[in-house]
Amino acid sequence: MRRRFEETLSEGRGKQLVWLLAIIVFVILVFKAIGSFGWQELIAIFLDPGGFAGAKTNVILSFLATILGVLLFSACLISVVSNIFENMAYSFRNGLSRYNHKGHILILGGGHHLTS
Repeated sequence: MRRRFEETLSEGRGKQLVWLLAIIVFVILVFKAIGSFGWQELIAIFLDPGGFAGAKTNVILSFLATILGVLLFSACLISVVSNIFENMAYSFRNGLSRYNHKGHILILGGGHHLTS
């Protein structure tokens, strides 16, 4: 089970992003259920760490939401997006993706030996 989860996260173009968004929605719902936040206040604290200064209730939960928001959006989202682009580049370089070009000629092994 663990290996399958790690393979799902390391491969693919959008699976990582779907997992991250599911985790973010879950965390937001947990904070909404635990605390007495309004939706707008919770999303503002979660997305913008500067919104923590305006929190009037649940200072500890607001602080935890701020820290989790920074981790999930700053650290995880950047690494997920860069990993998606790396996986796309890897699949194109290794011939795992199909190109949809018409009217082109592909010469395999072309280099300085190829005459123009």
